[in-house]
Amino acid sequence: MIIFYLDVTHQLLVECSKFHPILHKYPIHSYEDLVSIPFGKMGEYILMFSVFFVSLGGTVGYLIMIKDAMPVRYHSNSNQRKILLFSVWIFFIIPLTFLKNVKSFEYLSGFSLLLTIILIIVIISQCPLQESIESQGGLLPLIQEYGFCPNMFTTISIVMDSIAWQHGSFIVFHSLTCPTLSRWRLVTSSVNYMACFLYACVAIPGYIGYLNNTQGTIFLNLPMNTISNIARVFFSFIIVMIYPIDMIIARDLVLSFIRRNDIVDHMEPYSKGSLNSYTWRQYFICGREIIIVMILNITALTLSLLFGDLGKVLTYTGAIGGGITCFIVAPGAIYIGVNGREFLKFIKIRLSLGDSEGYHMSSEETSFQLKPWWYGFLGFPVWCRLAHVGMTNVQRKALDHAGPIAKIKISDFSNRPGSNDETVIQPTATRFVQSMILVTFGVVNMIVSITQGILRE
Repeated sequence: MIIFYLDVTHQLLVECSKFHPILHKYPIHSYEDLVSIPFGKMGEYILMFSVFFVSLGGTVGYLIMIKDAMPVRYHSNSNQRKILLFSVWIFFIIPLTFLKNVKSFEYLSGFSLLLTIILIIVIISQCPLQESIESQGGLLPLIQEYGFCPNMFTTISIVMDSIAWQHGSFIVFHSLTCPTLSRWRLVTSSVNYMACFLYACVAIPGYIGYLNNTQGTIFLNLPMNTISNIARVFFSFIIVMIYPIDMIIARDLVLSFIRRNDIVDHMEPYSKGSLNSYTWRQYFICGREIIIVMILNITALTLSLLFGDLGKVLTYTGAIGGGITCFIVAPGAIYIGVNGREFLKFIKIRLSLGDSEGYHMSSEETSFQLKPWWYGFLGFPVWCRLAHVGMTNVQRKALDHAGPIAKIKISDFSNRPGSNDETVIQPTATRFVQSMILVTFGVVNMIVSITQGILRE
């Protein structure tokens, strides 16, 4: 169910920006650009914080994973693990984080996927599945005893931390040869359900094999033998390749915040006329970017050494940053905001007030005396307020071309491949209900996960 709604979030983001009845005319290229249209600077800053929190938290979690995956015994050689982690960090991770963009890693993605499949096979083969099942008297008694997860929301937060790639939706969509909605739905469904399958292949055998003794990093449970140690090396290589991607996202968010607030002047743009002198700038960062990356890297390393519990790190980053990124701000609130007029009309019809003036209905007009019980119980005063704020901002920015939609000519978007296919997608009641579910679930999951994390300490 979680994967289904995560898949819906990616579809809603593209529907709101590329196939919206008003916004489809304007080239919105990033998550921040989209959220700023219905919710202004405040929404943009909240989103930037959440994505930064997930990215930085992800780098901390990756370093903890590398430390735990080192082929040494944990309790007797904790200092040795830290030394090995520092060596990997200084000689492999730091140089990779100086790369300019994520395109440098595109050729390693297939290789990393192959190593992931090998890791899954190794983990399944090394887990004592048969012994664990026999000790519980069979698979059915084991499921009855351990099938219910009291920390379900914490688990969901950890999953959200690892698959919160909504920020990259626009990059992937624009990389399609013919970017249509049907193609986009195929891509997101394939990626999300494949990720779900791979997670299940690791999580289910790992938990059945060790039950309540399962560690945050499964390699702490695996035996110290040649096969497991080779798997640990493969796993560390995968993490080393993933770490710079999250660091690049965190770096770009810091630079974006600095430039949007004019704290410092823009960096000197790369000039094609000076190719011989600045060729290296095509591939590597320079200037203040190096300082920002080093500060972020040192922060991630320090936190990974101070907080060794991988579960707590991923729980908090997933609950706060992942919850806002995946469910609360977007795409749930965004979809209601950019389709505010239709949402208010939808509510007015459901309240049996007619629809002749539905498009002009404000949030205050929904606060009349006679309302059904479900209006307040289901939080419709909040939903209507979101819709009214979003409707007002969308109308204003559509009229005066303010914000990011004014930066590029409309013709630049209309001439792209596939622009005549599925140009406009009208909002539907199903999407409105899904958006409200996303926001509600994100808020509940955040509160419960943080509460459970605090109570466990």
